Amino acid sequence: TQVWPLRQARLDEGVYEKSARETHLWEQINRLLERYTVQYLGDGGSWDYGDDNETYLAGYLIQDGAQLRPDPGFTPSGSGAWTEEDFLALWERMRAILPEGAYEDFDRFTVFTDGEDGVLAYVTASDYRGSTWEIAVDPADAEDEGWFTETVLHEYCHYLTLNDEQVTYTDRQTTDTYNEAGMVSAPGSYLDDFYQAFWTGYLDDRLANPDSYNFFLRHEDDFVTDYASTSPSEDIAESFTYFVV
Repeated sequence: TQVWPLRQARLDEGVYEKSARETHLWEQINRLLERYTVQYLGDGGSWDYGDDNETYLAGYLIQDGAQLRPDPGFTPSGSGAWTEEDFLALWERMRAILPEGAYEDFDRFTVFTDGEDGVLAYVTASDYRGSTWEIAVDPADAEDEGWFTETVLHEYCHYLTLNDEQVTYTDRQTTDTYNEAGMVSAPGSYLDDFYQAFWTGYLDDRLANPDSYNFFLRHEDDFVTDYASTSPSEDIAESFTYFVV
């Protein structure tokens, strides 16, 4: 009853940043929810994101969404037990998961490792607009076919929902659609539609304590995986993967 009028007044004025008072109230609400979660559901603690060092093994330029050629500007930061044949085989496995032409907006394929059971893959925009993309894979975690397939689908969904036709990369946040730091989703975008359907009642609590696993325990029946509860961006990627698989 105290925080909601402050929130609505701020949104009516088109102000994205919470006031100190609104932020403080959400922190109080979150502490109360955390206390009840621990009392009735158990203490899930915090997310263990880890801090594994990445070794970059190989870099390739992607041509026409299909063909690879070594990136002349790439310098490995280490070596591993894999050969170039292994790296090219990884790329063919990735291509087999998705339809023909799926990688047309990708211009880089990177092979890295942080050891077993770490990060299997990631995508990132190659330019400031999000029109071209890089995908990276760790061969140390690629033997599990199920996990490999799910991770490629998850990361590809990040591209689908965060490319330049879906979002704008800017520090000028708005209140009309879903925002993350440095990013504003477009009206009618996949991510904003997903947020409007499923996250409007959750986000302030999530942002008040983003490292808490207890948020998932409070809403366990609402997410396909625990990782989906970390943010709308991860939720839509996990939900897309679950739907496809």
